[in-house]
Amino acid sequence: EKVLARANSWISKFLFYGGRLQLIKLTLYSMCTYWCNVFLLHVSILKDCEKTLRNFLWGGSGQNAKSSKVKWAVVCRPLKEGALGIRDMQTWNKALLMNQIW
Repeated sequence: EKVLARANSWISKFLFYGGRLQLIKLTLYSMCTYWCNVFLLHVSILKDCEKTLRNFLWGGSGQNAKSSKVKWAVVCRPLKEGALGIRDMQTWNKALLMNQIW
């Protein structure tokens, strides 16, 4: 709910893709990373967070879905592979928890 509220608070139709990408990486994704570092989140929660990020990136608010230009799996690839460098939340959640065990 906090991620959705933050995404809806910005007027994304006046931002370019690069601006929306920076807001996702610096603010919205960091909110999700905090909870992924503390808890093993359920898959449905992670998918809802990714849905909010996806909708915000492609020009809508956090709730309104627009057609995507590229598959989300392609967007989540590293920058070296030509993607946007957003991390997959399910893998990132497991990696952060394994870091605590280590």
